[in-house]
Amino acid sequence: MEFTVNPALGLQIFALIIVIWLFTWYMTWSFPTLQGKRMCLLIAHPDDEAMFFAPTVQWLTRPALGNQVLILCLSSGDADGLGHVRKEELRKSALTLGVKSSEHVVVIEDAKLPDSMTADWDPKLIASILTQYFAPTVASGSTTAAPQVSLDAIITFDKQGQCIGLRNDDPDVYMANQGTGQFPNTIACHERTRGREDGTEGNDDGSQESDAVV
Repeated sequence: MEFTVNPALGLQIFALIIVIWLFTWYMTWSFPTLQGKRMCLLIAHPDDEAMFFAPTVQWLTRPALGNQVLILCLSSGDADGLGHVRKEELRKSALTLGVKSSEHVVVIEDAKLPDSMTADWDPKLIASILTQYFAPTVASGSTTAAPQVSLDAIITFDKQGQCIGLRNDDPDVYMANQGTGQFPNTIACHERTRGREDGTEGNDDGSQESDAVV
């Protein structure tokens, strides 16, 4: 049996392949890319980084992008008395995912942030922890200096405790999101206080002017 190839059909298929390739290339490079940034992955427990954020961390830590990714974990996950083990597992996991150093992994040990399915974490406490690590001038209570924020982006769960379509029903991840949302409010409140004290709180049109570095 002989098969004949329609030149017009072959040309159409080739053109379609080119169009698909160009579209894929355009979509890939049209999305904003984080390069040369300092970012914090905020998680509630060890293993959240691997279960929910592994592809994101691997992508952002690619050497070509020049990013610095820090992991801030709000508890050691000590509900079963294995917090010391899980902390070490987190550090090893972070290095495997591309985080440059185990020093870039911080685990918070605070009795007010227990690893529990029933306890409610205070979003204000989480915001204060973020402030302590990434806006120390605000955390110190100084109102004379502009708030210097040594962070470009925070990555965490969404308001429903979800990431990449996976849901975590632990209320702690929801509170991590709420605390992250309050972090910029803390910076803004500091700036308003500083403005009132030095007489530069607002402009003639009532807008607030800030020299905070974010």
